[in-house]
Amino acid sequence: MLQLSSVKDKLTWKTFLVIGFYLAALIIFLAVYRPTQGRIERLEFELEQAAKREEALTRLVEERSGLQAKLQESEATLELYSRQIPSQYDLGEVLAAIESIGGRYDVKVAVLDHTPVRTLPDSDAGVISLVLSLDGGEQLFSYLVHLQEVLPSLQITRLNLGYLGKERFAAEVGAALRVFVLEQAPTTSLSLPEVSQVEPAHLRAEAFGRPFALIGAFFENGVRVLGIVQAEGDTRALVTSGGVRSWIRVGERLGEALVTDISANTVSLDVDGVELKLAIGG
Repeated sequence: MLQLSSVKDKLTWKTFLVIGFYLAALIIFLAVYRPTQGRIERLEFELEQAAKREEALTRLVEERSGLQAKLQESEATLELYSRQIPSQYDLGEVLAAIESIGGRYDVKVAVLDHTPVRTLPDSDAGVISLVLSLDGGEQLFSYLVHLQEVLPSLQITRLNLGYLGKERFAAEVGAALRVFVLEQAPTTSLSLPEVSQVEPAHLRAEAFGRPFALIGAFFENGVRVLGIVQAEGDTRALVTSGGVRSWIRVGERLGEALVTDISANTVSLDVDGVELKLAIGG
């Protein structure tokens, strides 16, 4: 009881005034400062987000010129392809180009067939199947490369090669031509690009093996060497082929064969890349 009395004696009005002051300050802090601090923190977050959005917008503005340039380039490419990719109405011009380009590469288009256009599902595009039979020289591959340069929507799906002899080749080509399928003929005409030069891609007869059929046909004529005469640098051979006798020299031709050498008792021939040696009497 004594201790409680001493505590009461110490609690004067000044002490209550100080305690009241601190309580008022605490109430003011809780009622005013804390909400204000929360609003300040939210405002700072919003300002930070606004700064990030502004930075992103600034980058977009800076990239706008580049994006516009890319858009213009894409539009130009689409316009170019719209002129170079044919519709089903341009098939006649495409077939004419396939034949005319062959003339630049010594390629004859013996057969050029096509099927009706086949439309692709959920698309305004279609496919026309082409079949080509070609007869050409060593630049036949260059011709095919040129075709795909001129017709970017042409895809070669099959290629069979054969050797005909005399540095001539046969090719059976299957191709798929993608076209725009239009309800009516376009108002603008197809504009095929000009190709000034194509990297040469040569074929070699040696890759097809020795032309035994051609050699067999050569010997069917009954070729025989009857004699050889050498006099003062002039060497000639008397041969018979198909029942006809004739004198031949180096550099001359004997039917399908080229005379490459005449020695004391043999005649050397080149039959389309194959070397043959015929002795006297054989």
